[in-house]
Amino acid sequence: MSGSIKGKIDRAYDEMNKAREELETKRKPMIEEGILEFCEKRLGFKPYSYQKKLLLDPAQFIVADGADRAANPTRSQQCSSTML
Repeated sequence: MSGSIKGKIDRAYDEMNKAREELETKRKPMIEEGILEFCEKRLGFKPYSYQKKLLLDPAQFIVADGADRAANPTRSQQCSSTML
């Protein structure tokens, strides 16, 4: 025989524990704090109210138009001016 039964059981037990630890690590969130605390502590900035609204939105997809409507022409005006 290549090894004792006790040795095989010990190896199997160690492999099982290692697999369990890896699974628990995968389930653990990457950051422990909320998104706003992450921005302030890790990224070093305090989000404005509109940024907080976007960061806390539960929707999967969000469209955020960053154009300043007072200073910039609307999208349709930009498209029509480039077509002319």
